[in-house]
Formats: sequence, structure tokens, C-alpha cells
Amino acid sequence: MRGLPFYGVIPVLVFANCLTPIYAAPPRITLIPLGTSLTIEIEVEGLEGRISLTVPELINDSTRRLVYMETNLKTVQWKRLPDNAITSSWRQNGLASYEITTSPEANGVRIDWKFTNLSKEPWPDASGNICMRSLGLPTVFDPEGARTFLRKDHRWHVVRDTRAGQGSYWYLPPGMEPVDIMRPHLANGGWKIAPFHPDEALIAVQSKDKEWVIGQGWKRARYLIANSRSTTPARKRPRPSATSPRGRQSKLQARSTSCGRVSIAWRPLMPPTFAPERSR
Repeated sequence: MRGLPFYGVIPVLVFANCLTPIYAAPPRITLIPLGTSLTIEIEVEGLEGRISLTVPELINDSTRRLVYMETNLKTVQWKRLPDNAITSSWRQNGLASYEITTSPEANGVRIDWKFTNLSKEPWPDASGNICMRSLGLPTVFDPEGARTFLRKDHRWHVVRDTRAGQGSYWYLPPGMEPVDIMRPHLANGGWKIAPFHPDEALIAVQSKDKEWVIGQGWKRARYLIANSRSTTPARKRPRPSATSPRGRQSKLQARSTSCGRVSIAWRPLMPPTFAPERSR
């Protein structure tokens, strides 16, 4: 593969039972890929229901959905690894490739995601999404946003109190502006920019009985999403971001918890011609 790899280390899925003593054995975590779809379901011992992940949902730059579950990313082949992790890869010549591995750990799931720009042009303000849904967790699902939290100034803030009513909201970290790909959705009123600006790439939800906290976190986010509606799954995600020179690889690690989407932020990924050859 051409180009110098770009590395990022990001925490993502964490499951915590608030009533379990710290010296107790961690819950058993099972990853279940659904056929050749992008969906992984997660069973956590002691937690009713399953967490659902789209792995991944999207890779985009500032203006385009480059790799997207509703267009060119429809099916993948999952492979089970010896440590009960699962992995898949995808490639479209002239556009992009990625490798992603999801691994159960003591109190969560770690996600290692590496993607490469194979096109002839940079990807400005590139980012990627992994969508996590809690509809399948009857004691956790929170369509009102009353038990879902974001972080700012070293404090937890209730999502319901950070915007006006239910709906689909983008949360921009301090100093971040909307990217062009957002603007048509803002113009037609389908999405809104929340007035609250979280300064950590972390979103979490607490169960109704306060026994569990499930969250998703990354090292840094381009934006976070908190969707809450009474009739649809609450989907929350921080989104990683980077600008991607062609041929440059982005590599992410994450530990994910059960509540949504974080848009992971990268530097631009440049085309391979922008970087020296490197053998693998």
C-alpha cells in the first residue's frame, strides 16, 4: 500500500454496571455479525437486549459521502478471529479502502479502523461514523434524551437540556464550524446545530434503574450526533475527523459504549502521490 500511515488512538465502547463491585469479574461480551450486512449486535452478560452497531456507516470529506452504507457500501465479509474479535475490509479502486476490527475487552469493545484515500485528490475535513443504537435495550433506550449525557468543562450535561425539543442535532466542538455536507440538511430543517458545544468526544446513556452506563468515546470528534425521537431509535455518535491526503492511511482505535455516533476527526488524507512509497 502506498503512502505513510496516519495513526490515531481513540477509546470507543464501554459498558459499566454501576452496582457491581470493582473487584467482580467483568461481564462477558459477545459480538454477533448479521450476515454480510454492516451491522454488529453486542450482547453484554447481565444486560437485557442487544446493542446494535453499523460498522462503519460513513466516510466523508467536507462535501461528499465517499463511502456510505446507502450507496457504494452495501455488504462486507466478516471473519472471526481467535480472540473472538471480528474483522472486515472493503476496497474500491480509485476511491478508498478500509480495514476494521471489533474486539471484546474487559468492560467494552475496542474498534481499530484504518482507511486509505486511493483517489487522485485530497479529502478535506475527512471524517467517519460508526452508528450505535440502543432501541434493542429496553432498560437503556432513551428517546427523550433525559438519561443521555455529553461532556463539557469536566461535567456531564443532560442532552435534553442542551437543545430545544426532540429531533436530529449536530453538536460541534468549540471552534468548529458546520461542514458543507451539512448545509442542505440545515436549510430544509431536517437537522439543526445544537447551541451546546461539547469539548470531549464522549456520549453516554444511563439505564432506567441506574445500574448501567453505556457510552461511545473517541480521542477527538469533528462533531457529535444525538438523535432523539419517540418513534425511532435514539442514535448518538461522535464523529472522528481528519483531512485525508490521497494514499494516506488513517488508523483509529476505539472502545465503544451503547449510545450512538461520534464523528471521528482526522487530518486530510492525501493521495498516494503526495507521500513516498512504503512497503508493507
